[in-house]
Amino acid sequence: MASSEDVIIAVMGATGAGKTTLINKVTGGALGVGHGLVSMTDTVQVGSFELGGRRVHLIDTPGFDDTNKSDTDILNLIASHLAAAYKAGRRLTGLLYLHRITDNRVGGVSYKNMRMFHKLCGDAVLKNVVLCTTMWSGVSEEVGAQREAQLTSQFWQEMIRKGASTMRYDGTEQDAQRIISHLMSLGGAPPLQIQKEIVDQGKSLIETAAGAHINEDILRLEAKHRAELEEIKKDFQRALAEKDVEMQRMITNERKAFEAKLAQAEKDRKTLSDNSKTQVEAMERRIRELEAQRRKKGGSCTIF
Repeated sequence: MASSEDVIIAVMGATGAGKTTLINKVTGGALGVGHGLVSMTDTVQVGSFELGGRRVHLIDTPGFDDTNKSDTDILNLIASHLAAAYKAGRRLTGLLYLHRITDNRVGGVSYKNMRMFHKLCGDAVLKNVVLCTTMWSGVSEEVGAQREAQLTSQFWQEMIRKGASTMRYDGTEQDAQRIISHLMSLGGAPPLQIQKEIVDQGKSLIETAAGAHINEDILRLEAKHRAELEEIKKDFQRALAEKDVEMQRMITNERKAFEAKLAQAEKDRKTLSDNSKTQVEAMERRIRELEAQRRKKGGSCTIF
């Protein structure tokens, strides 16, 4: 079992925000780092180190803009790990949300990640949350300060009002330690909303706040793809009437692409609807197996 003195911090944010880089900086580890907008983190990774006489575990999570998995897959992955850890008696010390200050605007991807983060956490946990801007070396102080002000006055305003704090990260090991020390000083976090929903209330993903939010997006996409397929069918009939073989071929390929998108949306909705209990229990067993293996080897325990 993990010691009650162990510090467990979940690190979240969009792909490319610097999550894995920050973790590697303080742990001296070599977790896979993506470049640009290509994700290398399509699973949950853990980096551990000592700080202030305590063992710190940083949980590296994929963003909700992953290049390899759908948002539903990412939510399923994160939710099952968090729920299993909660059920196994693990409690988060806090959460660190990273955002690139180099982004000249908060686009759809960044906003989606912020919204999903808030829905995963719930309001009660926000006092144990640090909203952290990264990559300050890529902007002037004036430009960075303007973007920071927009974040705090608009996009992060509600979370800040409910207890979240904000910090800048300058990219150094010492500054990462400063931010982590701040989270450690706040005391343990209460259970996340997603943990309570799945474990305490027995909800499936689609019934959780985060799952319901993604389901709304899926339903919109399904309606959009169905409408597009109807238009494609009309285009194909015109191509048939005109005996345009090349156009028929192009439209057929386009139809197959939209049918694949529609099938993925339907698959995602089914994943959300499936009961999470079996997967959480399997993940909990895996946690205990890993800890038993590490204890036999004399190593520190694995959290996830």
